[in-house]
Amino acid sequence: MVALAGLDPGAGLHREGRRPLAWQPSHLASRLATTGVLGIALGLIVARSGLMVIAAPSLVALVIVLGRGSRPDELDLEVSVSEEQCLEGEELELRVRVLSTTRLGQISVVPQLGDEFEVTPLAPGLVRNVSGAVFSFRVVPLRWGKKNLTDINISTRTLGLGWTAHLEISVYGLRVLPSRVTARDLAIPAGVLTRMGQHVGRRPGPGMEFLGTREYAAGDSVRTVNWPASSRSRKLIVNEYASERSSDVVVLVDLTTEVDVEGSPVLEGSIRIASSLAQAYLEQGDRVGLVGFGARLRWVAPRLGAQAYHRIMDEMLSAAINQSFVEPSLSRLPLSALPTGSLVFVVSPLLERAVLDSIADLRRRGHAVIVVDMIGGAEPSEVQQASVLSSRIWRLEREALLSALTDLGVAMVPWGHPSEVSFARLRVSSAQRRSM
Repeated sequence: MVALAGLDPGAGLHREGRRPLAWQPSHLASRLATTGVLGIALGLIVARSGLMVIAAPSLVALVIVLGRGSRPDELDLEVSVSEEQCLEGEELELRVRVLSTTRLGQISVVPQLGDEFEVTPLAPGLVRNVSGAVFSFRVVPLRWGKKNLTDINISTRTLGLGWTAHLEISVYGLRVLPSRVTARDLAIPAGVLTRMGQHVGRRPGPGMEFLGTREYAAGDSVRTVNWPASSRSRKLIVNEYASERSSDVVVLVDLTTEVDVEGSPVLEGSIRIASSLAQAYLEQGDRVGLVGFGARLRWVAPRLGAQAYHRIMDEMLSAAINQSFVEPSLSRLPLSALPTGSLVFVVSPLLERAVLDSIADLRRRGHAVIVVDMIGGAEPSEVQQASVLSSRIWRLEREALLSALTDLGVAMVPWGHPSEVSFARLRVSSAQRRSM
């Protein structure tokens, strides 16, 4: 639920309400008062009336600026963000409306959102001699996650500029999704389930893809009769179409290891890839689920459509590395989280034994497994800092590990580019076909 600090709750990223004002003398009033008091005091000390005459205008000006213009007890505020959910790098509009019961000498709004946002004013951030104004800003989130737009500073001054008041408001609950990584030529299991979907199956059934012809049988629809072929063969011939089916796809994200590769956290790339895979398969009409593999197991059972995507994103945006003595295990997952025959993507740097054991367990259960190796040909920062001999030993052990996974029938896809994961050369092996 999105909330605006200090304002009444409402729906979406839009809040409005009233905020009390605490007025205090402005810097102008403070300077005038300091000049006047010091002048009078110095004149009395040195017994020079000329100094007091010079200081008198400052005190007169102080009285004028403090007395001009009324000070309202509160302001009407309305804050809105154009979207509640967006992709990183996508432009949003932040609008702040300020309304007073009396005319004010100055109103200014300055969003200080930190390094995770790029803020550009779309209109002047300061207006003078008005009772209300609307301020607009272009806000670009630079990193995915659940974000809060904090420290939106509002400053007001009276008509005489002698009194000032400051407010800080915050908008909570903006969901910034990872920008999509291109997943080309998605892998399709050899034996998809018999649910309706968009993948062409090998068995006849309802669908649009032409499979062949056969002789009419009782129960066939008249609409499937091939009249030209029937007239030539002098018996009824019907068309057969390939059934369209959907598969169960589960994306398993490794939350056991916190490691940096080439200066970037592996978890950030893992979440980005998992999000892209989920979106791509859901667009193909498949059921997609998520497993966050760590000491605290998180899962979303495979589902169809936009609801599944939003539930997966909610889990992924809250994902974090879990440090615990509890050994993660797939045996703690319910059957609905890993349906029989599902295609499992394991997005992992393959550095923990528990992850390797789980991959072997998935193969024993008969799942087709595709591992997205988050390290690929690179080395973790800890290995780069080690000696040359240690680095060579690590590479040899890594090659042996990848070879063992390949022997299990696991398809390996290295992550070599931050904007693309290619499955162009990926084919389901014969060992995987026998298991599906």
